[in-house]
Amino acid sequence: MTAVPIIDIAPLFESDGADRDDTVAAIGEAITRRGAFVATGYTGVADIGALAPRALAFFDLSKADKMAVATRRNIKESPRLYRGYTSRLGKGSAHNEMFDIGPERPIAVPPLQGVEIFA
Repeated sequence: MTAVPIIDIAPLFESDGADRDDTVAAIGEAITRRGAFVATGYTGVADIGALAPRALAFFDLSKADKMAVATRRNIKESPRLYRGYTSRLGKGSAHNEMFDIGPERPIAVPPLQGVEIFA
């Protein structure tokens, strides 16, 4: 059995550069090859316990308030491609809500002919 990779994610919270790019590549490879990785080096780990309840309180907001920060998956005209609120409540077998936090980095997406992503 191959061990799950251990990756120091500290470079993700520093300025852009080769170290950050190498860390992103290592995470991508770990997820692709192993399906998981163990993250070390997060300097804010001591604050997670205090911040989690505050972050989860977002999901207690009204639907209108949550949709104000929705991604394009829920609102076609949204400026948020990936980061923000996404809801799959009552649609198919998945019944969940999520809020993705982080910088919205531009990505090049090839045109998908015949595929409607805004169902």
